[in-house]
Amino acid sequence: MNIPKTVKIGGFTYNVERPIDSFLGTGGALLDGEHTFSDKTIKVAARGCGDYQDLVFLHEVCHAIISQYTAIQDQDEEFVEQFSKGLYQFLVDNSEIFAK
Repeated sequence: MNIPKTVKIGGFTYNVERPIDSFLGTGGALLDGEHTFSDKTIKVAARGCGDYQDLVFLHEVCHAIISQYTAIQDQDEEFVEQFSKGLYQFLVDNSEIFAK
């Protein structure tokens, strides 16, 4: 997967930031990924293997989609984690359906 510099979600352009290592999130925890709805940013640490970074990116995209299309304020982190893993595996196993 190519993690882009920007991505469109729900008609909004999100800037994708790539800090070198884990970073302190807005809540003070050490993170490898974060989505900020108000700033329209997604951060993904450029550490770990490529598959790991791709999964973190997709996880944060899922958060952005949920924020953009639902009224859910407190997202269930376990749900987003498992859903993003399933979606990632689907995309990897079926990449040919997206080829043009």
